[in-house]
Amino acid sequence: MKRLLTAALLTLSFASHAELVSTDWKTEGDALATLDTETGIEWIDLSETDGMSINTVLSMTSAGGKFEGWRLPTEDEVLTLFDAAFTGTFVTGPNTSAPKFKEQILAFHELFGYTSYNIDRAYGLYEQDNGNVVLMGVRNNETVFFKHSESPYSADFSKSMYGVFLVSDGGDTISSINNPALNIMNANSPYNVPLAGSGALALLALGAGLRKRNEVM
Repeated sequence: MKRLLTAALLTLSFASHAELVSTDWKTEGDALATLDTETGIEWIDLSETDGMSINTVLSMTSAGGKFEGWRLPTEDEVLTLFDAAFTGTFVTGPNTSAPKFKEQILAFHELFGYTSYNIDRAYGLYEQDNGNVVLMGVRNNETVFFKHSESPYSADFSKSMYGVFLVSDGGDTISSINNPALNIMNANSPYNVPLAGSGALALLALGAGLRKRNEVM
């Protein structure tokens, strides 16, 4: 009952944008992935890539690797995710943050976990279209880092409390294997069929199985 109530509350938290809902990666109930029902893309929890570099994670996406089938997201996909997770305006720039999103930060943790607990953090690295590595994430229930850059960041940079964003187009989580309709809005999904509509279709596909999990310098 608590899981279902939490799921309902968090879905409401993102109601003005796309619906972000928890899915299961390896075993039923692990809640280690998040589905954006508007894009049909699934995101692995940042806690699962904590302490790894982008190149390390990339090497593990090949056949037999821990993240087989997953891929690095495009810059647009990361920005779309944060637009879905946080209402309000971000100031774009190389080092910017926005200390005004407490409730949405808590909801983000529910979905993506933690990369640090001593100061609550969920940090994710990704490559921009120009090849630069930047950080997006949340800290201390008060700050959202948006395109945050530091001189050490590179595809080989790794440090505890920094994860790497990783996405799936479908078929890499137990949830999407059991229910391919979850990724129906993703044109790149191996299960995609032409169908107009909204992310509500994926929410219907999830049915009563919505789950959230409590879990960024």
